[in-house]
Amino acid sequence: GAPAPGAPGAFAPNPDAVERLTAIGFSRAQAAKALYESAGDVDRAGEWLMSRLEGLDTLDLSIPQPPPAPSAAAAPGAAAGPQDHLPQYRLRAFISHMGSNTSCGHYVCHIRRPDGGWAVYNDAKVAVSEEPPLDMGYVYLYESAGPRA
Repeated sequence: GAPAPGAPGAFAPNPDAVERLTAIGFSRAQAAKALYESAGDVDRAGEWLMSRLEGLDTLDLSIPQPPPAPSAAAAPGAAAGPQDHLPQYRLRAFISHMGSNTSCGHYVCHIRRPDGGWAVYNDAKVAVSEEPPLDMGYVYLYESAGPRA
């Protein structure tokens, strides 16, 4: 069976992250699997699901059990598993559409500033974006944040 909730190494997806993914049409099981595969990062989980849309119905949604805790006899500095070397990504920019439909209006780009805030690029005008419409993007661009610590 699955490890008990709260057990060392047991995976329990963040309910808010599951909700964000189910709100865009994925099942709870698909959301949980994607969050597991992306180390709980909801943006990466969305990308993981989107990259598997064609085979989503036949996807193995099981979540592996954590390995048993290492014994005291385990050598210090033993090789880490593949989950320990997953890269981390953060949302850098996204492109969204302003207008009532794709035939009316135009596209703008929101880019994360070095201070963590957002700027909106609208043709020749650049402005601070206090509340960027993160859920309205057509294209999302990510940058590497390095390996998981």
